[in-house]
This record gives sequence, structure tokens and C-alpha cells, in this order.
Amino acid sequence: MFFSSTTLCLGLLASTIIASPTPSSEPLEKRGGTFAITGVPGTGTQPRLEIRNLKKNADQWNLYLLTLQAWKAQPQSSATSYYGVAGIHGVPNQPWDGVGWNPNAQGAVGYCTHSSILFPTWHRAYMALFEQQFYSVMQGVVNSFPAGPKRTKYAKAASKFRVPYWDWAAAPPKGQSTLPSFLTAQTISVTTPGGQKSIQNPLFGYNFAPLDSANFYYAPWNAWQATRRWPTSEDPSASNQENLATQAIENNRLNLRDNVYNLFTQCTQYDEFSHDSASASDSGCHNSLESIHDSIHSLVGGNNKGHMTYLWYAAFDPIFWLHHANVDRLFAMWQTIYPNTYTSAETATATSFTIAVGDVEDENSPLTPFHKDTNGNFFSSNDVRDWTTLKYTYPEFTKGNGASTIMNYVNQLYGPQASATANSVKAKKSKRDLFTREIAPNDTVLAPPVSLVSTPSGARYQYTANIATQRFALDGSYNIFVFLGNFSANAATWPFDQSLVGSYGIFSTTGMTGMSGNHTVSGTVPLTRALTAQVAAGNLEDLSVENVARYLQDNMQWRVASSEGVEIPAADVPGLQVSVVTANATLPADPSQFPVFGEWITLPVVTAGRAGGLQEDDRLAFDVAKEERRVSGLVG
Repeated sequence: MFFSSTTLCLGLLASTIIASPTPSSEPLEKRGGTFAITGVPGTGTQPRLEIRNLKKNADQWNLYLLTLQAWKAQPQSSATSYYGVAGIHGVPNQPWDGVGWNPNAQGAVGYCTHSSILFPTWHRAYMALFEQQFYSVMQGVVNSFPAGPKRTKYAKAASKFRVPYWDWAAAPPKGQSTLPSFLTAQTISVTTPGGQKSIQNPLFGYNFAPLDSANFYYAPWNAWQATRRWPTSEDPSASNQENLATQAIENNRLNLRDNVYNLFTQCTQYDEFSHDSASASDSGCHNSLESIHDSIHSLVGGNNKGHMTYLWYAAFDPIFWLHHANVDRLFAMWQTIYPNTYTSAETATATSFTIAVGDVEDENSPLTPFHKDTNGNFFSSNDVRDWTTLKYTYPEFTKGNGASTIMNYVNQLYGPQASATANSVKAKKSKRDLFTREIAPNDTVLAPPVSLVSTPSGARYQYTANIATQRFALDGSYNIFVFLGNFSANAATWPFDQSLVGSYGIFSTTGMTGMSGNHTVSGTVPLTRALTAQVAAGNLEDLSVENVARYLQDNMQWRVASSEGVEIPAADVPGLQVSVVTANATLPADPSQFPVFGEWITLPVVTAGRAGGLQEDDRLAFDVAKEERRVSGLVG
């Protein structure tokens, strides 16, 4: 069984940074040997549960909250404190476990890898460290209860515990929001050795104690005493607007689901699947695990520079770990479906604390700063290909490990006729059902990502907006929104607009505008669901190419907004290019198989001549190809 998963982090060139971040010369703490990441010891391989399912287990849920509270309270000077582990990703830009700075990686902040083939695998090792240390702290929590039945039951619960994931793409349980309310509540009830108590919810955020303003470099993060989600402003006294995070994710969730399904069905090679560099994409797979991941960061952090929105600061928010556990899960499922493709050699286009632009990255590259033993040997992508070696798995793999089993899960959770909710995958082996009886409440009556409605010719055309742009084009993270029809003039409200089809979040950082070696990233906004809804509403005759191209030319618009929620003219975004592509899909008769897509062709008439659209020479090149395809019967 092979798997792999990683997260992002990037490094940057010092010459372009206004107040150039420089790494500290001292590690957080000195160590005799290197810290060995082995996974949770002594308890076998256990499944990571969707967080709503973890909550159903009262003992594990209680331990989870108490452990997170206790871990966050550890001194920030400890390398294995919550702060120390979160700080590996970006700021405070200090060596971890004795792994020093690469002098050729000038201006680098943090060890994380972005726009890199190491994105999934680096984050897999990172999550394993987080999980192992979390479990270590949990043992102290268990032993804080008096010896006897209560401690015994918590010890039993701990033996099967693994960190949970948050499925932000599948339908939430009936009556619940995609972003669970217990992630946004400021207080929560727990059972302590002294009885039932209401505590500050450890999932709500992280309080810096103290805030290292000098090594957090930029405002507003160098003044905020706690992590923020959708902050009211960039003022030091700003507060969270969790309701806006909930609304933004809810309004984008169906497009996220379609993106996930397209990722599984259209991206069949590791290089195009794993990271968001546009150089690895094509017309049919312009999407990636990383680009979908980027959008979640933007939707959670929100306007006014919430921590999750920015590379260097994201890992301090507790929701970061729930998000990345899900990223790892999606990667593991993808690897099972496509087991014969994995990391290949590519040249690094961005720096990290230990990686310089131009370095060659491959399956043997060290996943710094993560050691697999106490002798200083690093993990590589090959070492983490099978995630069960790190002592965890996911509920989808308890029924079986074959590709057809996982494809069935993908179809049921994210496909055109998905009927399962995010928390409905059984975590125990069953001779009967893969899912509990909970059914997605609303999704099945909406237009699916793969159209079940054929054109008069019998074709089932799929449509996607492909987006390419430069990661550091603006001074920080930003968002690209795609609309059908009229929408608000207030950019701050675009994530909630009813005409929004979907958005693509660019996960970046501040102070990097004009960065040398700036690279182009790519993402997508699937259009088929929204177009099918327009057919149902009588606004569009059918999904034939001619009718859709005309409709999109008249009705599709895209806009760019900064992380402050301010519109940026598309013409002012270097490298921005929005195009629309289409292909015919053949639906499978077997629920354990995927649709088969024909050749993806571009419809430049939709975006040519507009700011951020295709250029005229692209349109002319297409016209010739279109006529050739029409003669061949490929275009209806």
C-alpha cells in the first residue's frame, strides 16, 4: 500500500524584502541527538477520524481538547512545544533540531516547501511529528486523572487516538455547517480531574506567550497577541469574525467538492497532481492538491490578513492541522488509485530554510528538518510513501486498500451523484456498508460536477475556468473570483455573493512583490454545476459548446481582490490568465470507476480581449484547431 502527502512552506529572496528576514543563529533549544519521528509508538496503526466522528467518542474528544490545551501552554522556548512545532513552517525563522540555514537560500523563512514536488511528502512528515508529540502530551493528560477506572478508560481511549481531519469538501451532516461550530466557539466544556469545566476553546486559536514581534517581521502579525480568522481590521485590538469564515466556506464548498473530484479524475500523474506550479499543469489538469489547499487557507483566514491566509503565520492556527490531515488523506487516496506514479526530479522554483532556487528535488531529497532516527538521518519522500509506516491510516482504508474501493469512496463523497456526508465513512471494518446511513441533505438535488444532462447530440460536456497567475504578483495573498451574472461592487463581500461560482486563493506572503524568479501557479474554478443550474432555470438552452461559449462570453466575469478585501484591477496583476476549457465525458456504469474524459479544448472566445483573459494570438490559434475538431466530430 503506497501513499504520500505534504504541506507548503516557502522561502524567499532577501534582496526584495523590505525588512529582510534573517534566520536566528541559535536553535530553539540545544539537543544531544536528533529528534526521531517514528509515529505514535506502541499502539499499532490507528485511523485518523473526521473531526465530527471524533467528537462522537466522548473520551477521545475530551482528551483531544485537554491535550491541545496542555500542549499550547508549554513554554515557547521548547522545540517540541506547540509553538516550536508550528514555527517550523515559517516564523519565527529559527533552526529546528539543529538543522541550519542554507546560505544560498537568501531571505528564506521557514522549512516548508511550496510549488514543489515535495509539498505532499514534506507535510506528511510534518503531520507525523505533530501527531507523535501530541500523543506524548496526551499521556501526561491521562496520568493527571486519579488512578482507577477513569484513568483506565482514558488510557484505553488514548491508545486508539490519532489526530483528526476536517473534510471541507464533502457535504456536512444535516443541519450543520461545513465549518463545524465547535471550531469557532470561544469556550467549550471538558471533563478535568477536578470535574466538569468550561475552558477557552483550544481549537479557537493560539495565544502567543509572549509574541516575538521582532521575528514576526510585519504588521499586523507582529502586533496581534493571538491568531485571527476574518479579523475585524488590521488593528492590534481586532477580533475574529468566525461567522464570516463559516459563510465563505459554505458558499464555496460545492465548488471545492467539484475541484476535489476533478483532481481525482483528471490529474493522473504525480507532478501535475502534487503542486501548483503552472509548468506542471495542462488544460485538463490545471488543478492540484496544493492549489485546492491554498484556497482553504484563504477561506479560513479571510480578509484583513487572518493568520491562515499567510504562509509564514498559518501553522499557529489549530485549524491548520485539521486542514493538513485532510490534505494528507486526499493524497493517500489518490496514491492508491494511481500507485505507479510518484516524485520525479524537478528544479526548485522557490526557497525554504534549507532549499535554494535551482536545487534539484526528487524522491531522495531530505525532508528537512525531519529526522527518522537519532543519528541525524532525514526522511525522504521514499521513506513516507507508505503512510502506515508512521502508524496511522484513514477510515477509507479499513474496508479495503484497492483502487476500486477508494474510487467508490471518491464517487460517493465528491462525485456527480454523491450522497455521503463528510463524517459518514465508517472507521471500522464492515461486511456490508462503506458508509453510515447519513445522507447528504442538499447536494443530490443540485447540479453535479459531471453533467448528467446530455446535449441534443448526446454529449456530456464539462466546463472549467483555468487560472494562471504569479504567486508574488501582489504584496501578499490574494483571491480570484469567478461569477455568473451580476455581483456586488464591494469586493469584501465577494466570498459570500450569490452569483459566485467559486474562487481560487493565492497562498503567499507580504514583502515579496517583484521577487526575482517569481513563478506562475495555477488553479481552477469548475463551471459545469453552475451551468447546469442555468439550464434548469431556463437561462441557457443546453450545455452544447456553441451555446455555453456564447453564454459565458456574455455572463462570466472574474475579479481579483487583495487579502484586505480590496479590488485589484485584473490588468494590474502580472501573469494573470483566465481561460475556459471543455471536454466530453463518458459516465461509468460501475460506481467504483471514474468518468472518461475526451480531449480538453480551449474556448478563447469566452475570455479573449478582456483584462486577464487570453491573448488574440491564442484565439487565432484555437480557431484553426476548432475547425479541424469540428470536422472530426469532436466539437458539437
